[in-house]
Amino acid sequence: MRGARSRQRSGDRVDRTMTDINLINTTLDQRYLILGLLGEGGMGAVYEARHLGTGRRVAVKVITSKLAQDDAVMARFEREARAAGAIESEHIASVLDSGRDRATGLPFLVMELLSGEDVDQMLRRLGPLPPELALCIVAQACMGLIKAHDARVLHRDIKPANLFLARRDRGEYAVKLLDFGVAKIQADDSFESHQELTATSNLIGSPIYMSPEQARNMKDVDGRTDLWSLGIVLFKMLAGRTPYRNSRGLGELIVAICSTPAPPIQSLAPWVTYEVGEIVHRALQIDRNLRFQSAEEMLEECRILLPHGFSIREDMLQPLPESLQADMPPPSRSAHPEAPTRRPPTPVHTSRTPTPGGTSRGWPDNGDHPTRRPPTPVATPRSWQDHGDHGARRPPTPVATPRSWPEHVTAFSQSGQGHLSQSGHHLSQSGQHLGQSGQHPSHSSPVIRGLPDGPPSSRTVAGTSVPFQKTIIVAGEPPPAAARPRSKAAPLVAAAALVAATGAGVGAWLVQKTTAAAPSTAAGAAPAAPMAPAGTEAAPGATGAAQAEPAVQIDPERLASFNPLPAVVTSSNNPLTDEKILLGRMLFYDARLSKNHDLSCNSCHPLDRYGADGAKVSIGHAHQSGRRNTPSVYNSAGFFSLMWDGRFDSVEDQANGPMMNPSEMAMTPVRLEATLRSIPDYVKAFGRAFPNDPWPVTVANTAKAIGAFERKLFTRGRWDQFLEGERDALTNAEKEGFNTFVEVGCVTCHFGPHVGATMFQKLGLVRSWPDTMDRGVFEITKKQADFMVFRVPTLRNVAATGPYFHDGSISSLEEAVRLMGKHQLGKDLADPQVAQIVVWLKSLTGELPKEYIAKPALPESGPNTPKAVAD
Repeated sequence: MRGARSRQRSGDRVDRTMTDINLINTTLDQRYLILGLLGEGGMGAVYEARHLGTGRRVAVKVITSKLAQDDAVMARFEREARAAGAIESEHIASVLDSGRDRATGLPFLVMELLSGEDVDQMLRRLGPLPPELALCIVAQACMGLIKAHDARVLHRDIKPANLFLARRDRGEYAVKLLDFGVAKIQADDSFESHQELTATSNLIGSPIYMSPEQARNMKDVDGRTDLWSLGIVLFKMLAGRTPYRNSRGLGELIVAICSTPAPPIQSLAPWVTYEVGEIVHRALQIDRNLRFQSAEEMLEECRILLPHGFSIREDMLQPLPESLQADMPPPSRSAHPEAPTRRPPTPVHTSRTPTPGGTSRGWPDNGDHPTRRPPTPVATPRSWQDHGDHGARRPPTPVATPRSWPEHVTAFSQSGQGHLSQSGHHLSQSGQHLGQSGQHPSHSSPVIRGLPDGPPSSRTVAGTSVPFQKTIIVAGEPPPAAARPRSKAAPLVAAAALVAATGAGVGAWLVQKTTAAAPSTAAGAAPAAPMAPAGTEAAPGATGAAQAEPAVQIDPERLASFNPLPAVVTSSNNPLTDEKILLGRMLFYDARLSKNHDLSCNSCHPLDRYGADGAKVSIGHAHQSGRRNTPSVYNSAGFFSLMWDGRFDSVEDQANGPMMNPSEMAMTPVRLEATLRSIPDYVKAFGRAFPNDPWPVTVANTAKAIGAFERKLFTRGRWDQFLEGERDALTNAEKEGFNTFVEVGCVTCHFGPHVGATMFQKLGLVRSWPDTMDRGVFEITKKQADFMVFRVPTLRNVAATGPYFHDGSISSLEEAVRLMGKHQLGKDLADPQVAQIVVWLKSLTGELPKEYIAKPALPESGPNTPKAVAD
């Protein structure tokens, strides 16, 4: 259900009642006389009512008796009351009261009664809107968002149906934000748990309007996600459609949102000026650091183009003139559309003096981004290559796929109870795809843009500036330019997914090959050293006499979601020193840290075997079997969280877990410290590692030492060399495998330097996972939204670290790929696709740091060292 307004024009009543109870002509909670039904849907109904004490007419939202028993629904209902009630603004529908009716037990929410229509109804009635009207709507919405964001409330479901044009006096309209049911109050950490925000069985928001970071369910969404959604609304108001409407199915929609820039608005609405188009373009930057940084900043851009103010008058509610609509092209059915010819833009207003942009709001800045100069006046059209101090940018590549995603679909829930949409339809998590028929789309010149954080060209890793580069694999090309890096501070973002919805993939992206003959040699002359001519690539081990294999090209934008591994990841809470690392290496190999003196960290994480013991589950103390497959420790210092359920945030946090687990190493803090203090050389080693600590031998320092050692356990390999510009580091077959990996949609969850380990995801996203004995994060939070949600594993060294999945149930890498395609993407991958992907996955096996992991000499036990305890 949506906010306090009628589904009909001007508040006309509906002569229907709720299906489960008739409230009309009854008194709710002894205060509100129900007068009539304004609208209803799967969650309940909105009634017009009169307060018996004041006589004020109000709108009352009532949840059905069945859903009133659903904790998740009630949480959303209470969230709406709490979020909207925390904000006072003319541009936010006021929540006046809430409670439960004592007679029926039904929960209710009382809001101001609005007369008018929402933007969705207006677009159905008028079609595309004149730019001035569209900008006025956006500007007033920004005014509401400013108040909401000042109160640390994020809406997270901005869409046309939630922007209501309410009639005021003097024939004017005020835009009001409705439905804070999926809002987040940032200041209250208990309001939504870490796991709930990152879980994927419930999409937070309406898919077609959600931002890339919202689609991925990143932990640190902020006000810029609302600005993206408002940009999608502006796009639709101007063009009559959304930029990703052609996506076929939920998964493909998410891939498009996360990886493909929106097409230029002028390609669909050529009458829109470039200055208005720049507002759309900036609001829809996949990298949120390049978006408007606050609602004030977006409002200021609108102010420059609307010198007469933001008032919306009755006479402005007119359709776009037919002379302009005639220029609107029909929806493209071609796989490779060409944008319509653009005529010179017509300014919204031609008399204008530019003013500086608004100041930036205090959202966390995860990296430097360019300073933007004051906007150019509307009357001065600019080319796409001129965007102020952002530097040269080409226009985004238009998206054209043959199937449409219905724009009336809103968020869906695991239970199948969808939130009411304009048409009353809902989308349940049944794994069904819309538009199953039809040809699979293909995309020309694919673009996969990450959302990197950090300085523009490098980040500091252990004091060294390491450039991250995007590479196109074509001989004779100039050196690749540096790409923006990712920061450890926030989950890495790129073509990633929802923490969700890998779905239907991204279509058949183009894989280009260039052929050329190998150079010939003179008769009798010795063959020259192997060297591929421009546009070719020699196969590994090929001789100069053999014809070079054609080089596989990879669009550099596909690589923007990936980074090379660092050599080390540091922590301000655990500074690295040689003494601390040496101590950690000894502790990692020492079985005396277990109760029976028979297990060390290396027992389950053998470093000479890529940190995996090859068992379905590891065997712990007294031959007890673990519940989950043991992940490798290699590269884990860079993960955003550790363990399958993400319970630990750092390698230091995780280090003590196995030692204190009664089914693993079975130690206690007292026994561990007593053991270490009884070994004289360990006492000295702790003193050298923690010289400023008067009592250095502690459980906490043990974890820090092991963590320090693990912070340099990285397995860089050929994939890293490839990302750094060595085009010959991968074979053609491996490059083909990478292209297939991207094309089928795997990249939506597996990206970043670790090719995964950046997010949580529901296992069995599209098709149910066959074994639900282990319920993932749900077992910690007990929240239905976290059912079967796990941390996405890294794919680094995946060919060497089987068996696979949280339960170690699959030993074949090919079968693991097949299952992921089926259950996460809803695809039955063909054998050639599986084989290609596996070829590339094998290239992710890095080099073991053999010298670094060499087992050191361990200190001898002292006379008082506790003996092994046999159980």
